[in-house]
Amino acid sequence: MKALDSFAEREARSLIGLTVVDQQGEKIGSLSGIWIDPATHQVEFMGLKSSWLFRSTHLVPSRSVEVEAGHAAVRVQFPAEFLKEAPRYNPKAELSDVEKQGINAYYGHFVPLRRTSAIEEVRPEEALPPEAATGAQTASQDRTAIEREEQGFFNQEGFVTDAMPDANAALELERTIQEAKPREKEYNRREGEWISE
Repeated sequence: MKALDSFAEREARSLIGLTVVDQQGEKIGSLSGIWIDPATHQVEFMGLKSSWLFRSTHLVPSRSVEVEAGHAAVRVQFPAEFLKEAPRYNPKAELSDVEKQGINAYYGHFVPLRRTSAIEEVRPEEALPPEAATGAQTASQDRTAIEREEQGFFNQEGFVTDAMPDANAALELERTIQEAKPREKEYNRREGEWISE
């Protein structure tokens, strides 16, 4: 069996119409659609068109769904009775973040609304493997190193010092104003030429 959330979008779409069975192997409906997470481009939900009385559509998180070998059927990891009470969904409507949160909550999955994917999920080739992370420091050592970097300033001679170089704010402001005057005159001259044309 292969987890549905590991399928590429095109491959997952080819599964639409397959029979869906519950955890005991009993037929409960068919796969009516898939919903893709725009942040990760992975299958987020599967639409279960139930074979029960009202034939409603229920969304099931893809990480709770497996595809049997040879694409014979799609198996959900829940009993039919649990799925009957799952939130229903109108497949013609847009799926909001709040609805996604409610569906995940029903199935016992917590996914924050503003989820940021780890680089390992999105671009695994760029992730640093754990064995390559040699010389790892503790959190307090990392914090101490960062604080030292923030405190180090260069003085006029280029030497590192822990103190901010003496600066007179009034003199710095006056120097900045004097440097800006020629640019302001040039700007006003150009604006005057443009207006008079």
